[in-house]
Amino acid sequence: MAFLSRPSTRHDRWPGRGWPFTPGAIARCLVIALCMLSLCHSQSSGPTEYQVKAAFVYNFAKFVEWPADAFADGSSPLRFCVLGESLVGTDLNQITQSKSIGGHPIQVLLNSRNLRDCHVLFISSSHSAPVREVRDSLHGAPVLTIGESKDFAAQGGTIGFLVEDARVRFEVNLQVARQDRLSISSKLLSLAKKVLT
Repeated sequence: MAFLSRPSTRHDRWPGRGWPFTPGAIARCLVIALCMLSLCHSQSSGPTEYQVKAAFVYNFAKFVEWPADAFADGSSPLRFCVLGESLVGTDLNQITQSKSIGGHPIQVLLNSRNLRDCHVLFISSSHSAPVREVRDSLHGAPVLTIGESKDFAAQGGTIGFLVEDARVRFEVNLQVARQDRLSISSKLLSLAKKVLT
């Protein structure tokens, strides 16, 4: 039972004192902690959901082959179009500046009127028209349709985004891609959460 009579060492470090911090010292510690916390937050805050989606859209195009008749010639632009209001368009513009894919310089068009001129079409969740209606307006043109609305791929889009546990994932509708004469690399398919055939 010796441990019951053992003297407390709580105040041994500060003999003759009670709590070692004054209110002023506590306030200074809180200010420093808050400054460090905001600094850490600003340094550790990663890309936004829109930036991640824009990067995905850009990289998807690297793993897709369009039919030869999709381009007027080997140096024609690869057009990324954004339909609806979305920050993805702004971020996509920044990511693709002065870049090309397969020798085709990239152009980003926001709310283009002629969707058949697009090679990649991102359809924002703010766009009200159903996916099938947008696809019907393409009249079979080889356009890679990408969207973020619920069940986008299942409803007739080529690639649909979904967010799970704060992570951006995607599904691919391979049947739609084949109908639109688009060839999607097996490397991209292996990264998809689900491939609809």
